Amino acid sequence: MIVFHSQIVEGKPFKTSFITSYADERFANLHPLVSVKPSKVEVEILEVGDILTISFKGKISVVLECSYTLEKISSVINIDESLEFSTDVSDNELDHLKDDNRIDLDDYFFSALLPNIPMRVKKSGIGRLKSGVGYDVIDEDEYAKMKRNKSDDRLSKLNDIEID
Repeated sequence: MIVFHSQIVEGKPFKTSFITSYADERFANLHPLVSVKPSKVEVEILEVGDILTISFKGKISVVLECSYTLEKISSVINIDESLEFSTDVSDNELDHLKDDNRIDLDDYFFSALLPNIPMRVKKSGIGRLKSGVGYDVIDEDEYAKMKRNKSDDRLSKLNDIEID
């Protein structure tokens, strides 16, 4: 959804909403995010001085990939994010809008959504994975214990030295 900067009155919140719609190709390299289902997003844009704040709120339906089973899992992510931009070109502390006249809410919403996606998705009811042929599944404590007890084969001759 495009909002024109001329629609925004300084000091007065501009409220709107839109339905998310993204092509699945956009998520090709964004593991574990597979897709974003159409969801309603409430938007409030407020300009005070040279600061423009865009706030997004909504419950976003997404499809994620389970880290263990690689199955697709439907999930809902609550979004309550704000992005701040400077309209002053000499301000180096805040980001600037891509285009001074057009505000593409889809792109800015997508950048606000990504940090809310969990890094490790686990399907409910999945326990610890089992060991299989040629591999063992161990937890961090077992790994630390194994690493402590394991010695380097190149140093095995040192075990033969008798010290008086």
